[in-house]
Amino acid sequence: MVESSATIGRPMLSASETAPYINGYFMECYKSKTAKDWQEIADTLAWAEAHLREPRVNCLETWYHQSRDDLNLMRATTTLALTHSDGYCLFSDPNPLPTPDHLHNWYKFWSRSLGKPEAKGKVAGDGTVRREFQNGTVVYNPMGNKAVSVTFPEERRSVATGKIARSHDLGSADGDIFLKVK
Repeated sequence: MVESSATIGRPMLSASETAPYINGYFMECYKSKTAKDWQEIADTLAWAEAHLREPRVNCLETWYHQSRDDLNLMRATTTLALTHSDGYCLFSDPNPLPTPDHLHNWYKFWSRSLGKPEAKGKVAGDGTVRREFQNGTVVYNPMGNKAVSVTFPEERRSVATGKIARSHDLGSADGDIFLKVK
């Protein structure tokens, strides 16, 4: 469970005790190298979406592992945020780097219009989490899950690859946005 900061001389409050008083979490997730880490991130984000005070504004931040070009991790962060919340995401440099902090890239993956969500995210039989939006489907494939084939009854455009097809491959620790083809 996520804990809030303690005040000197006072016990630390649990997240459930502070939930009625806060409208969101900024989740700076520096631990994202194992499937267990990603599951804890997903569980915490889902909990925050369900229990924090409305209106809720949650933001999920993960750090790259090798470079800003860890595009699968950027997509995993983005699609995890989109399938588990109505919040925001940030993919960033690790804080301990000897460079100025909070330098970020803008990724073309983020420059697409999904429209409004049509339902909550749901776990599919293949272990992915999917959420429908007006203009497409977001699919998050958690770290530790196998690579999957995502199939639709009609052609969809993968935002990650640009490919238009009914079936798309998606690796573990990755995600994609599949836009409806007009």
